[in-house]
Amino acid sequence: MSRTPEPVVVVFDTVVLSNFCASASIDLLVAQYGNSFSTTYEVLDEITRGIAAGYGFLKPVLNHVDNGDIEVIRLGSRERDLYLRLVLSLGPGEASCVAAAWKRGAIAATDDRAARNACTENAVKVTGTVGILKRLCITGSITEEQADGLLEHMVKAGFYSPVARIRDIMP
Repeated sequence: MSRTPEPVVVVFDTVVLSNFCASASIDLLVAQYGNSFSTTYEVLDEITRGIAAGYGFLKPVLNHVDNGDIEVIRLGSRERDLYLRLVLSLGPGEASCVAAAWKRGAIAATDDRAARNACTENAVKVTGTVGILKRLCITGSITEEQADGLLEHMVKAGFYSPVARIRDIMP
């Protein structure tokens, strides 16, 4: 008898969460990732400081944490060892996401180039905003046109995207 594989955990960093909050689409992440949706206390601290600094559009992250939609990961001792090495060159949010994903065999969701390089160096699977938008299209959660609209909104909010349109990278 075959067993259904456990869903792979995805550990989100501040920038990816911010992009989806800025486009009022964080609920898409909650629906797509369900029980696999996680972040770290370090990211939660960055989100909280952002809200305090006037970025109120980030509040839905706290609401989803309060509702139990987003699991918040506390780093263990092995993860902290990697975190302490990574935080020398990455922000606390990115470093904690890479460390948590590494220990758990999870996917790190980050757009930060240095964090993505750290993922490669530590054999951590990685995705980012563009990859997530593409996945949302592939799973039928949104259309390519909706993805392009979200991406456009994210870019207007300050996201640097390596692609102009999601439809251009669809299979």
